[in-house]
Amino acid sequence: MEEADIYLEYAVRLEKIWEDAFFLFHEFMFERGNEEGLTHVQIMLLKFLLDKESVTVSNVADFMGVTMAAASSLLDRLEKGGLITRDRSETDRRVVYAGLTPQGREVIEKFAARRRKKLQLLVTRMGREGALNYLKAQKLMLETLELILKERSEQEASNV
Repeated sequence: MEEADIYLEYAVRLEKIWEDAFFLFHEFMFERGNEEGLTHVQIMLLKFLLDKESVTVSNVADFMGVTMAAASSLLDRLEKGGLITRDRSETDRRVVYAGLTPQGREVIEKFAARRRKKLQLLVTRMGREGALNYLKAQKLMLETLELILKERSEQEASNV
């Protein structure tokens, strides 16, 4: 078997593992929803906001990979739930900033603590060696993805 064929076989196997793992992991982590009644997308957005003082709707759209209208709709639901605030820029009324409320911060921090406990259960079941091997593989995957994306970005910049 040629080397290219071997890597194609690895890719096919990885794809299948990722598909299976995605659904099982989601079920494990969310177990028929969560205490807050939030969707996975809403939780991702709150986590994004946790690390920032405030962001624009455009920042949210870019992060989530959605249109400005969809980002605004996501923010509407979180604002109605008292989890975020939105304020217009004083210098440009077209710009709207979003940030977490104290309640939103508390909700995402509680969710993160529960998620950490679930991950602890998972890695405990994997055992020390299995968990370390998994962490090394994930780190290698992350580093490789970052390198590929950096190279792609540099190539696109040089084509302009």
